[in-house]
Amino acid sequence: MQHVTIRWRPYSDQITEGVIGQLASQIPEICAPALSVPGGRQYSPSGIVVKVDQQSHLDINMPLILIEVFATGSPEQIKRRHEARAQIIEGIRAHMGDNLVENDGSVWVLLPETSFGML
Repeated sequence: MQHVTIRWRPYSDQITEGVIGQLASQIPEICAPALSVPGGRQYSPSGIVVKVDQQSHLDINMPLILIEVFATGSPEQIKRRHEARAQIIEGIRAHMGDNLVENDGSVWVLLPETSFGML
């Protein structure tokens, strides 16, 4: 199962909890098409888990918002990882509008070999 972790700085006036909540609800719709491979593996928004964490005052050198996208890395996905990252960033910027200033955040697309199972 694919999952996305959003880490944000809650003590910043720039991005509020409401904005993060709205972004979290939209992340599956943003990430599913970006992670899907044309003519190959397709992802559904309902299959993407989203976890939201608050940064701590003990964190060091953290951007205002850090988004990590984890998915099983097929060779096709790995080949288009930069395209997927750019598509996710574009979707996040479009959704957040003026709430996000360029370079306030970062996106990591992580496509490791994994094994997943349901309990």
